Amino acid sequence: MRGGDRIRTLMAMIPPGSRVADIGTDHALLPRILLEEGRATFCIATEVSPAALNRRRTRIGDLLLPDSIELRAGDGLAPLRPTDRLDVIVLAGIGARTQCRILSSPVLAGLGAGRLVLQPQGDPAVLRRWLAGNRYRIVEERLLHLRGFFHLTLAAEPEGRTAPETYPDLTTADLMAAGPCLVRSGDPVVRKYWELQLHRLLRLEAGDLGGPGGKQAMRDREQAERILETIPPDKL
Repeated sequence: MRGGDRIRTLMAMIPPGSRVADIGTDHALLPRILLEEGRATFCIATEVSPAALNRRRTRIGDLLLPDSIELRAGDGLAPLRPTDRLDVIVLAGIGARTQCRILSSPVLAGLGAGRLVLQPQGDPAVLRRWLAGNRYRIVEERLLHLRGFFHLTLAAEPEGRTAPETYPDLTTADLMAAGPCLVRSGDPVVRKYWELQLHRLLRLEAGDLGGPGGKQAMRDREQAERILETIPPDKL
């Protein structure tokens, strides 16, 4: 598919007809496909430096809908304005901690975007904790397994838009590690991820028995076992 599975997963979490900001747009591929396929009505593509933005401008020079895309330079959410009337803000291809820093900007509250679509590189629990602590509820999650690596994509909306789910067999920390939508998704990729995690943790625990690394591996192993028990095998 044009754009690859990771971009297509982002697109699937963007409601049709949205006004979208792609923060750190890289090659501007996501906005281009969104507009060319009619999934978005307007896109803002940002890069930190004007020089990087000029390179992107060359790439989208042949776009058929020039009035539907704006390129802006600036760090994080700084280039965005309330008058943009954004529906969706996308952050992809950067670490979860950097995403949390960007989303912690006071600019976010004034933008009024109803959905965040996030594709973090590593530390998903860090991002989920930030969302929970800032009154966002995760409404969609998908885990891709591509070329030996797992890639998480999630969508979050301001709390209250969807009813919360209950997970009586998991602690809050378990839920932040596993993902509220993934644990009951029935997706075999989710089970594969946690089986691999469990195997890795068992080896770590055995290799540092009694030491601090082994004790942490034991706690993480127990968490992985709880999460695996929660994933419904009849849906796999």
